Parts: sequence; C-alpha cells; structure tokens
Amino acid sequence: MKEWYSISDLVALRHASLPGSEKSLRRTARDNHWDADKNRSREVAGGGGQRGVRKEYHYTLLPHFLQAELVTNAMIDEVTAQERDQRAELVSESLWHRFQTAPEGSRTEADKRLKLVQQIAKLRESKPDMVALTLVEISSKVPQRTLYRWLGEVRGLHKSDWLPRACLFRQRSRVHVEVDHRRRHEASLPLQDQRRGTARGADTARRRGS
Repeated sequence: MKEWYSISDLVALRHASLPGSEKSLRRTARDNHWDADKNRSREVAGGGGQRGVRKEYHYTLLPHFLQAELVTNAMIDEVTAQERDQRAELVSESLWHRFQTAPEGSRTEADKRLKLVQQIAKLRESKPDMVALTLVEISSKVPQRTLYRWLGEVRGLHKSDWLPRACLFRQRSRVHVEVDHRRRHEASLPLQDQRRGTARGADTARRRGS
C-alpha cells in the first residue's frame, strides 16, 4: 500500500475531501501543522522542490474518510492481484499437464514453434514488428500471418509457459487448405468455366443421389 504522498500526488487523487490545487493543499498542510509532525512528514530527493527535495506526508494525516478509502482500495488491489496470480498458476498447471500428456511429435513441433516465437521476440527488441516477422518468415518459411497469430497466443503468458502453449497453437486443417486452393483456382477461371465446373458438380451430386 502506498503510504506517503506529495502535494502533487494528493492533487492527482481529485478527492472531494481535499482542495483541488497545490496552492490550497499547501495552505491546508500549513494550517493543520503537517510539517510539524516529524513522524508523518518527510523530505525526499527530487521532484523539483526547494533545495532539490519535495515534501511527502503520511496518509494518516489525511481526512479520515480519505484514509479509509485508500486502505479499502489497497485491500481490493491486493485481493485482485492474488486472484490474478491464482488464475495464472491454474492456467500454467493446465498447459503443462496437456503438454506432458501430448504425443512426442506434438511436443517436438511445439519446441520448433517456440524457437520461432522467441526469435521474433528477440528481434522486436531492436527492430519494428514487421521487420522481425519478415526476417523469421524468410528463414523459417512460415507465413507472417501464422507467426503473428502465434505471438498473439502467448501474449499475457509468462515466458516459462510459452512452450506448452505452443503445443496448442491452432493449425489450419489440410481439408481447409485444399478447399482454399480450389476456391482460388476457380476464382481465377473465366466466368463461363466456373459455371461449367458448378454444373459438373451438380450432375455428379445427382448421380450419387440416384
């Protein structure tokens, strides 16, 4: 929980129990003798204040309603963080269980995919995304759209969980690929040939039905 606040921090809270400007807040601090409380006021380096230091005040100097709100928000944030960690742990356990029970060939393929994703991640540290994707596409012969999809599937995961997740990367089935090739071929034909092909398909279907 954040316990110390500068004047600018307090203004940024925009709380109804506090003045809305730094000038007014400094007047409040002076009128309530915040600086006289050496246990709950301090000077820290930086911030552009006088002598290169800024004043900070402990949250217990603030109005009681605001104190309660700060504590409550901190508790909520802590619970949320714990829940997020628990979910991440469950996801990790599930991924590794599925990886360990997957066929050896799938695990080997996952390791190859992981290396490509790691290459892209490394290249992105010094190069634009499209350059990184293009370089890995050239060296691996894997299409950019596939590489980009793989990157999306590990987004938000800890790097230690990328390998089991790579085992679950979606793959386009061979049937879908063949259908796409056929559609592209038909689309490149003149309209008359497309109609002939459609008619032949209909005749074949009728013969099979009879």
